[in-house]
Amino acid sequence: MRWFSVRVYFPATPFYEAFTHEDEILGVDPEDALKRAYWNWPEAEKVEVL
Repeated sequence: MRWFSVRVYFPATPFYEAFTHEDEILGVDPEDALKRAYWNWPEAEKVEVL
């Protein structure tokens, strides 16, 4: 497992504007990190590995 940098895109809601969040997440490879990021942030519109 290693750390991967990810950018998470959140959609606008009635309570807040659309925004992005950059973080690091553990994974065995970039695809695994992407799956884990979607699991961590289920409300994310899009996640990309940087």
